[in-house]
Amino acid sequence: MTPAITLVLIAVAIMCRYGNKAKEIKIACYFLILLELATFVYHNYLDIYFNYLVILYAYIAILFCHLSSKSSLTSAYAYTLYIIAYFLFAMEDTAMEWGVIISDSVFYGNYSVIMYSLLTFLVMTVTYDRMGAIRLGADKALP
Repeated sequence: MTPAITLVLIAVAIMCRYGNKAKEIKIACYFLILLELATFVYHNYLDIYFNYLVILYAYIAILFCHLSSKSSLTSAYAYTLYIIAYFLFAMEDTAMEWGVIISDSVFYGNYSVIMYSLLTFLVMTVTYDRMGAIRLGADKALP
């Protein structure tokens, strides 16, 4: 099984485990699932320009940043970092194709490191949001 499918399965399992109690966890899981579905469709069915896919990722991150900021979640910062990273990837790839820069090894050469770092930061902020909800008792259902 590929790491992407494993990540999606873990996200689905976490969502099933917490049900309706943990909105911050569900938002992060939906974000990861949507990114992986877009990647799967791109690799298997679409023949589009790679920068369009990266820009789609950025718009997905903008949507989830908006959802997190509406809920006053700290994880909105993590989604903001995803937005910045995806736009930088798109700009670097475009500059390389136009001949402005010779190599796209600055950001895209370190894609895995950057994405795993952003994923780690997302997990940390979602955990912080969840701990804050538990500490304040906001995770309890009202009678």
